[in-house]
Amino acid sequence: MDRESVLGKNLFVYFYMCLDALKKGRMKEYRKIIRSDGCFLKGACNGALLVAVGKNENNQMFSIAWAVVDQETKHSWNFFINYLKENLQLGIGEGLTVMADMQKNFHADVDELLPNAE
Repeated sequence: MDRESVLGKNLFVYFYMCLDALKKGRMKEYRKIIRSDGCFLKGACNGALLVAVGKNENNQMFSIAWAVVDQETKHSWNFFINYLKENLQLGIGEGLTVMADMQKNFHADVDELLPNAE
């Protein structure tokens, strides 16, 4: 979780979730492909939802991690990719393919944090 202080009050900015079972399942049987996307959240909780999904050997998709952020920015994508890299022990992305659908700032952050990923 990432917070910032405004007028002496702590405010929620980013929340990242990667369940241990998903992390362990991904490490055992997965294709080295991660698909990432984001969408806007409207209503009581404005912001954006960032997600990462993968496919296992049976071509079944599964969630790897997700984050709720204030908005889709270079900083929020960097936050998400950095935690994903750390949790999944991706190193420099050797042999990894990362895909996204026209996400602003996403490719620059992948190039920076996972330089050997395609």
